[in-house]
Amino acid sequence: MRHAFCLLVISFLLSVASTASAQQIYTLDVRPAHVDIRRGHLRMGGSSPRGDTIGVNSFYLEYNGRPWFPLVGEFHYVRYPSASWDEELRKMKAGGIQVVATYVFWIIHEETEGHFDWTGNRNLRHFLELVAKNGLWAIVRVGPFIHAEIRNGGLPDWLYGRPFRVRSNDPEYLAYVARYYREIARQLEGLYFKDGGPIIAIQLENEYEHSAAPWAFSYPDQPPEWTASASDPGVPGSEHIRRLKQLAREAGMDAPLYTATGWGNAAIAPLETLPVNSAYPYPTWAPIQPSPLYLFRNLQQTPDYAPVSYDPSLYPVLGAELFGGIQVTYTRRPTIPPRSLEAQIVRQLGSGANGIGYYMYHGGATPRGRFFYFSDEAIGVPRINYDFQAPIGQYGQLRPSFHYLKLLHFFLQDYGARLAPMAVVLPETATQLRPTTTDTLRYSARSDGTGGFLFMHNFQDHVAMHDLTDLQLIVYTRRDTLVIPRAGTFTLKAEASAILPFNLPIGDLWLRYATAQPLAVLHVRDTLHHAFVALEGIPPEFAFAQATLQELNAGDCRLDTTPGTAYVHCPADRPATFTAIDRSGRPIVFALFPKQMALSAWRLTLDDGSYPAFSEATVLVHDALHELQLEDTSAVTLALYPKRLRPPRVRPGTVSVTAPPHPALSAYRVTVPAVRPEVQVERVRRDRLVLRVGQERLPEPLHEVFVDIDYVGDTGMAFIDGQLVDDHFYYGRPWRIGLKRFWSRLARHEMYCYFRPLYPDAPFLDDLPPEAIPDNLRDPEQTLQIRAIRIVPVFRTYVAF
Repeated sequence: MRHAFCLLVISFLLSVASTASAQQIYTLDVRPAHVDIRRGHLRMGGSSPRGDTIGVNSFYLEYNGRPWFPLVGEFHYVRYPSASWDEELRKMKAGGIQVVATYVFWIIHEETEGHFDWTGNRNLRHFLELVAKNGLWAIVRVGPFIHAEIRNGGLPDWLYGRPFRVRSNDPEYLAYVARYYREIARQLEGLYFKDGGPIIAIQLENEYEHSAAPWAFSYPDQPPEWTASASDPGVPGSEHIRRLKQLAREAGMDAPLYTATGWGNAAIAPLETLPVNSAYPYPTWAPIQPSPLYLFRNLQQTPDYAPVSYDPSLYPVLGAELFGGIQVTYTRRPTIPPRSLEAQIVRQLGSGANGIGYYMYHGGATPRGRFFYFSDEAIGVPRINYDFQAPIGQYGQLRPSFHYLKLLHFFLQDYGARLAPMAVVLPETATQLRPTTTDTLRYSARSDGTGGFLFMHNFQDHVAMHDLTDLQLIVYTRRDTLVIPRAGTFTLKAEASAILPFNLPIGDLWLRYATAQPLAVLHVRDTLHHAFVALEGIPPEFAFAQATLQELNAGDCRLDTTPGTAYVHCPADRPATFTAIDRSGRPIVFALFPKQMALSAWRLTLDDGSYPAFSEATVLVHDALHELQLEDTSAVTLALYPKRLRPPRVRPGTVSVTAPPHPALSAYRVTVPAVRPEVQVERVRRDRLVLRVGQERLPEPLHEVFVDIDYVGDTGMAFIDGQLVDDHFYYGRPWRIGLKRFWSRLARHEMYCYFRPLYPDAPFLDDLPPEAIPDNLRDPEQTLQIRAIRIVPVFRTYVAF
């Protein structure tokens, strides 16, 4: 008997060893997780007339005393037509952005000394009023130096002709800054948080003592002369930032928060300004190499771009320039993969970020001044194009990155307050990884010692990643030890990311873990719904503590139990729902959507609750209606979860009920009149196109017309009536031009596009994807090709529920 028992034990151990050898088991001990939060040391905060408050401690921001996780997107008002500001702000809000950041451009507002222009596309006040109208907050980055790929870093040309050092404490320079700040303050009057307005923060300067911009006054082959990047000799840079804050407050800029860029030893005013962070994995100012910015670390202990000039333990980790793309230059032209942004934000969250801010979130076009182009031609950026490969492009087009980020934003809107106080927990492998490591899981957790969120990604810039298979996680918590998944393994696909909850209270339920990503918390008709995303390669499994369950209806899923735990296994390739009754008798519905379907999700607030809507159309709130924008199609499906009994009304167009992707959803087919835009493109020479329109104005329901030019070359330029209206540096993606803003001019004049060929020793070739480089760079037929031209209509209709 004893012999048989020993054989059984040995057999079991061999079985475990065999299974373990096939698996990649990763462990994480969150039991020591702890954060010492310090309060009262930062001289910031404020209240609104309604009694709402904004505060900050050493770890996170607070709104009305609760943790607040802000989502910030940069959008430059002067780089977009003012007639479309409202629509573009609604796009940002639909993408989950809560705060709009914008620079103020001294050189554009005071091109000629003493003559300020705040009209038209320069109307900062109107822009901020629209920010408020759309229920968004604002961060105003007042400079005076801003960089922003603007001539002289935003400083007016005429400052060069003054006998003082810019970006210094020279009294004469500061007098000019004080005058400029007073002009800005006139535009901001009554729009601060304390007035019930949208402005919650003022940013002072930019990268002070870290970076500069070249003055525009130079000659070919002459080394550039830089705007000052360091403080006065013997004077700490913090003194300059403190002086700027004093000038801003004296001018009337009174906001709850003041920020200053803090990376790379940039100066801040200690305890008076919040240092904000950046991350650019595809820099055009550094050699091509894999970036460490995709490796998890504790950013409050070891900030990116260290060393820093401040004690990071005193401040929360807040992003201001987490890359939303990159601006190409003539000599450097990286192509930004859409999932690089998703992986970067997952890495930021798992590394302790408690605020996300993108530069840029919305691209644009740099205006031309009376005397010169405002773009920073000295560093080789396009004269007009400031698309930045951003989630929302130069002409308001939504890129795939917009949708990947949107899912993370929806998660943070509902779970950010829970996440913000949680400590970073890193595995032992974290310090051993290098950017070129491709066979080890990159992961971390944010936890309070018991529950939290696991963060994983399998992405690295400039490195080919492969699927990581046969993965299993073991998490040691103060409550229990979690094996995720309980049996079997999962795969983290190449370039994929994941956020998985563990020991998460939901109502009176206790979710021990889920191998699906939280999407949103929904309240519809007095029923609580929790939506999740099924991730490719990760079988969805939900583990509930039995003691917190009264009943569980597995619905589309499969239920199995072990002592103490109920496991729900759901399909990954189609929508699924199941219902749990918590111990208080409250039903909670769980809905699961495949990642590809979730990428088409939009959040709607209707009269009876909050819904996710799924549609390939862009869905925007428009007063009491919802606006649908249909790209390259006149019919689209709109599905809502949970099911609604009455179909919506559509104008213009028609709506009909159609088969939903799941019985818990309702689905409608929305069709608008198909109007063909009268746009003709003629290739008049090998390197020249002429574009003509045949209508005086865009007929309804046409809302925009894009022209996509798929070409191979060096650069492209577009002119109307002899004036440059857009330019493009070839980087392997088609050049998209939106015609709506030019339509009235095009009705009278043609658009003329001119292309220059690639050349064999072009400095940017190493940045291009291999498929974007011709086989023979000495063959004129290959180095200048116009492969295809597409006319892409965008239709618009309005939906009333």
